[in-house]
Amino acid sequence: LCAEREKAALGEMLQARMGLTLSPEKTLVTPVTSTMRFLGHHLRVRPRPSTGRLVPRLVIPKERSTRLRRTITAIFDRSTLNETLEGRLRLLNPVLNGWGYFYRHAWGAKRVFAALDHHVWWTILRWLRKKHHGASVRALRAQY
Repeated sequence: LCAEREKAALGEMLQARMGLTLSPEKTLVTPVTSTMRFLGHHLRVRPRPSTGRLVPRLVIPKERSTRLRRTITAIFDRSTLNETLEGRLRLLNPVLNGWGYFYRHAWGAKRVFAALDHHVWWTILRWLRKKHHGASVRALRAQY
């Protein structure tokens, strides 16, 4: 009830000072412990086990990492076998850098980044093996 009054007062102030209106679909009053999306992150508030105090955590959404995996796989698609590894990496690196900078402060990012690193490594290795007709890892390391 108090939160609804604050939301209404904020809406009136934004309208009077800046001519802005709050979107009813996006401006919701929810319990603080329910998970919500905020700027491409999941925002969770959970009690800390040791103290019981509520602690906020920004988490990388699962669908975002899944979408990045699909992008990586598309960059190293079978149809690109005639291109160079350098050319493919020039496309991949900005994607990975941007994604990494955006989610670097998320809770548990280290685990997600490690899993993505594993996916990138194996995707590139499979692409190179297709490109070089099943060459061994040792032969590919010697060449690259």
